[in-house]
Amino acid sequence: MSAQDRGIEFLSGPEFRLSKSAVAAGIDGTLTVLVSVDRNGNVKDADILAGPIWPCDSSPNAEIKELRKAVKQNILSSKFSPATKGGKPVDGEAYLDFAIGEAYREALKGQTTSKSRWVVDVGRLQDRATRLPAPMYTGIRGSATVRILIAETGEVISAGTVRGHPALHATSRRAACEARFPPTFVDGRATKVTGLIHYDFARGYVRARGQ
Repeated sequence: MSAQDRGIEFLSGPEFRLSKSAVAAGIDGTLTVLVSVDRNGNVKDADILAGPIWPCDSSPNAEIKELRKAVKQNILSSKFSPATKGGKPVDGEAYLDFAIGEAYREALKGQTTSKSRWVVDVGRLQDRATRLPAPMYTGIRGSATVRILIAETGEVISAGTVRGHPALHATSRRAACEARFPPTFVDGRATKVTGLIHYDFARGYVRARGQ
């Protein structure tokens, strides 16, 4: 890409606040959004591809639907600079990680504190897992990545798919919720942390790998 070529860039947007119902449902994390911006900088569409995360023992379908609708409206009301090619503005697309709730509050801090549950380095998850079941094979080949929130005990308490084939989201999340890890200690105290689990779906088998 030349110096005169660049992708779309976020400029500004309205403040986003989680609804009381979403907070009560334990919804948090990030949403993966495909944003389309025309050559004039107007947002033409915002497609919610994945996310957020929510407690493993619940199914807040109505709250998630409401949240995704609100996130889309927020992005449609935001301002972006258009992509350029050869120094001239062109239509473009970009993937955006839209943080909400605690993940957003900690992103504002610059993700610099080692005590943040969202930025603690938990290492290679597959090397630490005491239990890492593979999702049920659905006959669809592809991959999926699940963000998990691990409790002080090592139990996965929340999860949500952040990228991958839509048809693989549900089975991947269910498997991730069954994973187990040893406790993570920060300053001598067990703490909640997050991490990612990747699932590769091939012909007849599924491979789980952490990151």
